[in-house]
Amino acid sequence: MTEVSDEAGLGPDLSARLEAYCDRLILAAGASPRAELSVRVVSPDEMSALNREWRGVQGPTDVLSFKAGGEGFPAPEDILGDVVLCWEVIRDNSSDIGHPPETELHWAVTHGLLHILGWDHGDPESLGAMEKRTAELMIECGEEVSVGG
Repeated sequence: MTEVSDEAGLGPDLSARLEAYCDRLILAAGASPRAELSVRVVSPDEMSALNREWRGVQGPTDVLSFKAGGEGFPAPEDILGDVVLCWEVIRDNSSDIGHPPETELHWAVTHGLLHILGWDHGDPESLGAMEKRTAELMIECGEEVSVGG
C-alpha cells in the first residue's frame, strides 16, 4: 500500500516503520485497502526546490502533499498521491515541539495524507480541526499523542 523512498538518510529501520505506519494510517483514514501512497524523504535542498516551485515559498518545509491526478487529469483508481517529507526539518521541529523524532515524522505524514484527502487549514478553525483529526488518526495507528483543538 505504501512505498517509502528514502533519499535523505532516514535509514532502513525507520523507513520500514514509516511504511508500516502509513499502511495503518491509510486504513484508519477510511481509504480503500487497495489504496497506494508514495512517500519520499528528501534533503532540505530538494524540499526547498519543491517548496519554491509549488508554493512560491523560500526554504525547506517539513511536508508537502501532491494528490494523484492533476489539472485536467483524473486520479487513477486507488492511487492517493505523494507525500514528500524533509527528515532534517522534521527532526528540528521535534526538538522545538518536544515530540520524539519518529512521532513528529508520523505527524507530518498524517498531516500530508489529510491534505491529499481534501483537508486544508486556511483559517484558525480549520487548522484546529485538522490538527485534531491528525492526532485522532495517530492514536488509531498506535501513536501516543494528545488530541487538541
